[in-house]
Amino acid sequence: MKPIFESCCGLDVHRDQVTACIASGLPNEPEEKFIVKEFSSMTYGLRELSSWLKEHNVGFVAMESTCIFWKPVFNILEDDFEVILANAAQAKVKDGGKLGGQMGTGIISILTTESTEDSKNALCTQ
Repeated sequence: MKPIFESCCGLDVHRDQVTACIASGLPNEPEEKFIVKEFSSMTYGLRELSSWLKEHNVGFVAMESTCIFWKPVFNILEDDFEVILANAAQAKVKDGGKLGGQMGTGIISILTTESTEDSKNALCTQ
């Protein structure tokens, strides 16, 4: 899978934790890099997440959540990042399941491999 953004992040949002996966690299680079980290879903954890994303020069964040747990994450990140809320079913079904079986990475497949039109259909905003 080749990133279409230099640095983007996929979030898997749960009640108690948020798992983040940063994908970085350019289309002409031979190998992309993935960094996975977990954060508390409490305000202090979400602020730590925001700082971590800034440290890695992330501009685009996509997240999936099967409940309302995405709302505080969106509220913390919306001022500093382009945030997209994805359909959880499509984020998990892509390529037969979550990428590499790790939490937080299934959404990366939408940001990195879907065509622009398919991405528009797969993603929804607030």
